[in-house]
Amino acid sequence: MYSWAICGSGVTGWQVVSGSYTASSGTNVVGVHLSCPSGKKVIGTGAAAVGGGHFLIRSIVPSADLTELSVEVGGDEVASGAYSAYAYAICVNPVAGQQRVSATTAANSISKGISVACPVGKKLHGTGGDHTAGGEAHFDRIGLWGPGAVSGSDVAVIEDATGFAENWTATAYAICAT
Repeated sequence: MYSWAICGSGVTGWQVVSGSYTASSGTNVVGVHLSCPSGKKVIGTGAAAVGGGHFLIRSIVPSADLTELSVEVGGDEVASGAYSAYAYAICVNPVAGQQRVSATTAANSISKGISVACPVGKKLHGTGGDHTAGGEAHFDRIGLWGPGAVSGSDVAVIEDATGFAENWTATAYAICAT
């Protein structure tokens, strides 16, 4: 397992907003939706799926205007029992040039990866990812990409052992600023 931290200075009004939802056995997917306090924007994201190896993070999606974060957690085809979804948004006073950019793969039925670059002159501050394969795939990576690992975001999604015959997509999100 790898983890990354994006460290920087110059942000003000730093605040972590968190939420969770516990699902009973038999619930396929749960979501946690967070909003930054008024006047603040998402600059960092986090999520956790708790309840065993068959419960997975399905999406970590900062809103286009960076005022909200949505996280989905669900089980694969053999999951059973109760589980919980946790979401974390790091909210700050707006940073110069702060924006969300994204890129989406073509729809097909194979494991996939996609990267998205921050616009010229901007650096990566946060990441996110999404896929439409439901419980048939999992994130292998939501990470940093590019020179100095601050140029954009990279997502890899792998189909599970039973595969998934339907067409699906993966999306990488990057929160960028100057």
